[in-house]
Amino acid sequence: MPYIPSYLNYSQPYLENSLKFIKRKGDSFEYQDMSSLTGKNVGIVRNYGYGDEFLNATNFNKPEANDLLTNAKKLLGNRIDLTLEDELVAKSILSGAGMNLADFEFTQNALSINPLHVTSGVANARNGEIIAAFNKGLAEIKANGTFDNILRKYGIK
Repeated sequence: MPYIPSYLNYSQPYLENSLKFIKRKGDSFEYQDMSSLTGKNVGIVRNYGYGDEFLNATNFNKPEANDLLTNAKKLLGNRIDLTLEDELVAKSILSGAGMNLADFEFTQNALSINPLHVTSGVANARNGEIIAAFNKGLAEIKANGTFDNILRKYGIK
């Protein structure tokens, strides 16, 4: 169960963060569970929150880098077997850096999937009003198709 700070008021989730393994195109690896990583070199980003089970696992190596781009270059250079990042974020970062997305594939199975929310601090006297307005607007744009159109426009759906 994720830690939910009591000092924040959360909206309804608007998307999910899907932390997936990134591999070289044509690699047949598919993540099943921690044991499927045995013997692998999985490039991670220093100080990123992958979760205790992953970080405490000892059946695979976790060489650190400062960012996803460094790990992507290591992956293409066969210096690591896998790296991982939210799929949408990874696609944006890699394509924004001029890397060819066709050189990479994502596993079907995710290490973790977490809902994304807008938050407002409960110390803000208007926090309930802000979150209610967001939830109302989100419901409206989902109902009228605008939300899906935005996701399609940016390649998310």
